[in-house]
Amino acid sequence: ETGGAGQPPLRIFRPRLSRLTPSHWSTTSSWLRHQQIVSWDRNTFLPRYHLLSSHAMVESPGSIQSEDYRMIWEVARDHAPADSGDIPDRSILALLGVNYLIMPASPGNAIASPAGIQFQQLKESFPRTWISHEIVHFSLLRSSAPDRLRTRTEAILFPAGKARDLRQAAVIESESKPVVNSKPPENVPLAENCQIVNYQPQQVTIEAQLVKAGLVVLSDTYSQNWRATVSMKKENGYSDPRPSRVYRTNRVMRGIYLPAGDYQITYRYHPSLFWTGSTVTLLACLGCVAALLLLRKRDADARTQNS
Repeated sequence: ETGGAGQPPLRIFRPRLSRLTPSHWSTTSSWLRHQQIVSWDRNTFLPRYHLLSSHAMVESPGSIQSEDYRMIWEVARDHAPADSGDIPDRSILALLGVNYLIMPASPGNAIASPAGIQFQQLKESFPRTWISHEIVHFSLLRSSAPDRLRTRTEAILFPAGKARDLRQAAVIESESKPVVNSKPPENVPLAENCQIVNYQPQQVTIEAQLVKAGLVVLSDTYSQNWRATVSMKKENGYSDPRPSRVYRTNRVMRGIYLPAGDYQITYRYHPSLFWTGSTVTLLACLGCVAALLLLRKRDADARTQNS
């Protein structure tokens, strides 16, 4: 099962190796153990193999990830039940849109895979995009110190030690609260809905119908390199796209605040460091070419004077 063409891939959570590795490997030996390990890695969606399956892992131990995202998992494990093993608090798995958990197969499970695992569907999972009309506002976090990150993550996800109901209210972090447009809305839809209509690695398009002002949340990683434009639906298509502010939402997600109306939202990834580096590289190359031409001209002038 996959997300389908133009749709986001299904998300899977895979516990750490120690929770899944076949127990008999520690007590038996085999000349084919290397072959068994590779086969087992593939069958259990080890992160370096899952890309071939069109699925997405919400956590890949050992991979590069932001401190904000890493802290989400650390706090989620701290708030998980004592008998959960390596499984984080399920409210966080649901928030991140996890569709399936990879679990060790229970004894006597007839549908377990040959690798000794089973896929458990997380039915309470959030959709990849939704609308929230209630907003809790936090100021921007200026420090990336681990203790400050933990305090902020705890306050947003587990206030007073209990999981926040993020279906009812989204949390944004910004310098100021979103301002509702005082202009009367046009073409207010009769029903509310939002869905992803095109999902690519560097571009995501969402169509959203809001009956009143709200935050359209996308449960993809927040980054300042993601830019958004919004178009309003007209009789003959959509209006010209206009830039829209992207809010850090629920610690690691993206959100756009919109008044009532029918919209098309388009996210595009613009890696600012890449373009800055490309510009510096181009200027350096032009400088080298100019210096080379200047040296050649000086050599030519010197030969002319000597002759």
